[in-house]
Amino acid sequence: MKANKILLILSIIVIIIIIIISITLISIFSKNKENTTNEIDINSINKEINDKQIVKESNQFEFASISDSSMAVYYFNLCIEDMLYNKERAFNTLDKNYKEQRFNNIDDFNNYIQKREEKLKNAILRKYKKRVFDEYTQYVLMDQNDNYYIINETSVMQYTLILDTYTIAIPEYIEKYEKSNNQQKTAYCIERFIQAINDENYNFAYSLLSDGFKNNYFKTQEIFEQYINTKLKGKSKVTYKTFNTQGEDIYSYEVSLIEPNENINPVEKTFIIKLKQGTDFEMSFNIE
Repeated sequence: MKANKILLILSIIVIIIIIIISITLISIFSKNKENTTNEIDINSINKEINDKQIVKESNQFEFASISDSSMAVYYFNLCIEDMLYNKERAFNTLDKNYKEQRFNNIDDFNNYIQKREEKLKNAILRKYKKRVFDEYTQYVLMDQNDNYYIINETSVMQYTLILDTYTIAIPEYIEKYEKSNNQQKTAYCIERFIQAINDENYNFAYSLLSDGFKNNYFKTQEIFEQYINTKLKGKSKVTYKTFNTQGEDIYSYEVSLIEPNENINPVEKTFIIKLKQGTDFEMSFNIE
């Protein structure tokens, strides 16, 4: 009986020991499980940090792309500002070939600006066109009065300026001209002449006249200017009428010239155009 009690007590002690050991093992397992979870959290944080570092590093190589429209506005404003307030720099920016044909010197250029000062102060970019060539990028800008500002950009902020489309033939004009028939070419030549006289570019307009025509009617440019100011000043709207072939590469075009906003007092002219190499030509017209 006594022995049975001893065995019972020992069994209870063993059970208690087993329970204690089980509790201890469960506790150790739980701690290990918590450590594993923390490790996952740490990895997650590390990943977030790494992601942020990648974004930061990527941002170091993100360049802001300047849109074509932004560059057009920038160049337009720069040209206007230079012509109004830094005429010498504006003059030096002019395309060499254009400057030689358009202005005799900086005084001619200053006179050109002075006549247009108010319009320049109120000039607003209305539209533009961008074209990329092998050696330069061209921005053809036009204000609300249909005045041109042609930028030939060779590199960032390195450019030359042309202020019309008729003094020298720009690529766009050459392409259009070469694709045209002789009637269209004759009309383009007349348009260049009309643009020149309405822009008071008498030197260029006078250079377009044939030598025989000059000798007969306009022996000097001054005489030519007087005639233009009396007969054709402001007559910039052209209506093309009858076209005829006069000889090899020689064509006549009857036209009517009026002021843009008027339909009265038209001037009737017959232009005789001799088409030459490339876009060159010489001309004459009837003298009333």
